[in-house]
Amino acid sequence: MARICDTVNITQSTWANYRELLVLKNPNWQHEEHADEYFLFFEDGAAVYDYTLKKSDPPGVDQIEWETVYQPQSNFAIGSRQYAFASGDFDFAGDAVFNTCAPGSTKDIDYVLAEDLYINGGTIMLDGSVIGDWVNVDVIHPVLGVVKTFIKKRYVPAAPVGISTPMMSVNTAYAAKIQAGLTVRLTYHSTGIVPVKIGVNYDLHRAI
Repeated sequence: MARICDTVNITQSTWANYRELLVLKNPNWQHEEHADEYFLFFEDGAAVYDYTLKKSDPPGVDQIEWETVYQPQSNFAIGSRQYAFASGDFDFAGDAVFNTCAPGSTKDIDYVLAEDLYINGGTIMLDGSVIGDWVNVDVIHPVLGVVKTFIKKRYVPAAPVGISTPMMSVNTAYAAKIQAGLTVRLTYHSTGIVPVKIGVNYDLHRAI
């Protein structure tokens, strides 16, 4: 059941497979509800990923998970949004992490989500960084490993020891949902000869 011209439909055989794609790709997923089933789908470039979830009475585990966790986030507008959120149904839940990276090494700085949150960027504060240092940011699943990369590679500004400016802001025009239990991991790559202090302020939001 194609939704746009020149698309290729990729049908998933199980709910587990489809749910894994939702976590991996974090799309704006859609659904149609029928008397005896849900037809789930989302577009990713020229591909449309779909899955048919059969209803039962009483509902099975897959149906319960879909209806309670995923269905409330379904049928939002497809495509990029001009603003992070289209309504006032969110509040700010900013948080931060801090660590130190040894000279010439890498350091993972993890933030584990205790609740479902949305993120649209943040600010990195540095002390001791040099030109050539860089960061990457991934979302980590405790079993699957990396499920999404937010920043593949981005160089940071130089900040001499004792001077915690300039700050580095990274923001997107949209807010991505990250589920509870996942980890936002910023990895710092040092190329200098002194330790680098790194503070990360995350712009997090929660649905209310």
